[in-house]
Amino acid sequence: MGIEHNQWRGIGLDRQVQPASSNPVIVNGEMLAMWRGENGPVRVWEDRCPHRGMRLSFGFVRGDSLRCIYHGWAYRTDGQCVEIPAHPDLTPPKTICAVSYPAETRYGIVWTNLERAAPSPLPDLGPEDGWEPCAASMSTAPPLRSRRQSKPSISGRRQWSD
Repeated sequence: MGIEHNQWRGIGLDRQVQPASSNPVIVNGEMLAMWRGENGPVRVWEDRCPHRGMRLSFGFVRGDSLRCIYHGWAYRTDGQCVEIPAHPDLTPPKTICAVSYPAETRYGIVWTNLERAAPSPLPDLGPEDGWEPCAASMSTAPPLRSRRQSKPSISGRRQWSD
């Protein structure tokens, strides 16, 4: 069964993707790297370095670049390779790019569409569709009463009281 690529899917919570971090995500068998630079929005890429196929979600973020943990190749936010540490004087060819997917954050959820060419727009799910932004809340209800164990009775059995 194939995956429908031109659909927006919620893949994580925005607040869980910390600045300067990368995280693995699997969407219907597709391995993705969800990452955020030190500044800016969440990015979603295929979880594969173009160089040797290492998972980019194992990589590390420096500034607004994601680096592969294997050889340290650096990719800027649009997926273009900008540095190859083993060849510091080389300008990487424009053909070396990580596969990136569109990503948007709405209602505190990170959404992606695996259609890269011309994805459909992310629907504006408003209150009429059952979506409303909300803040976390705490309950001020009294704590539940627990059953207390009393001292053993003469028979040796424990008696429970409320």
